Amino acid sequence: MKKLISLAILGAFLMMAPAQTVQAAVGDTLLRFGSTGSDVVELQTELNYLGYNVDIVDGILDQILKQQ
Repeated sequence: MKKLISLAILGAFLMMAPAQTVQAAVGDTLLRFGSTGSDVVELQTELNYLGYNVDIVDGILDQILKQQ
């Protein structure tokens, strides 16, 4: 009986909780090998910052990243 009451209270709490919206902090583009553009530049820059050596930040997603 305690379980049922606890579940009912939890369910009521979750129903009254405000919904949260989420936005992508980075572009919402799916990147694939051969992709180009500013999203790729941002990815390459972040990877270099995190210590992954992607050589030149050129905005082209190529095989160099596949080897990492």
